[in-house]
Amino acid sequence: MNTYLKIGVIFASLLFSSSCSAFKADHTNMAQCQLAKHGELEPDAIDTSKPEFNSYLLDCSISVVVAEVSFTSGASGAKKRASILSNRMSLADFILSKPLIPNYQNEHGNTLIMSVVSSFFPEDWKVKTLKNLMAMGADKNFITANGDTALAFAKFKGDKKVIALLQEK
Repeated sequence: MNTYLKIGVIFASLLFSSSCSAFKADHTNMAQCQLAKHGELEPDAIDTSKPEFNSYLLDCSISVVVAEVSFTSGASGAKKRASILSNRMSLADFILSKPLIPNYQNEHGNTLIMSVVSSFFPEDWKVKTLKNLMAMGADKNFITANGDTALAFAKFKGDKKVIALLQEK
């Protein structure tokens, strides 16, 4: 398989593996997920009393999204992308401060750790977040039914600090 095809297949896997529908969401929850994915969900609009819902929204906020703004070029596109990323990271940080299910799995069986590793968030943010999730009891060595691991995702992404963290004993 040529390199570009392999990258496309892996990217598509990551894109679809970060879906929000594993949680038994109603229309309101799904709408909040979509807002979280696009950096438009306000923290005060979230009922954070349910750990499973918080885990679901965290997965939504860090999931891989290829939005129309991703195809906008120039300074205005870059500024808009940076704003969306900043909003999504702020939302994720807010949700991380609430009760979570550390080993929550989305509909494809990927854990929150896998979603963090697969995200396009900055590597230092990923390391900080992974440490927080692992301190909560998240299993960094979890293997999905497809044989995927967070370490395999990290190696694909090439995030050296994330790889080192996941390889620590």
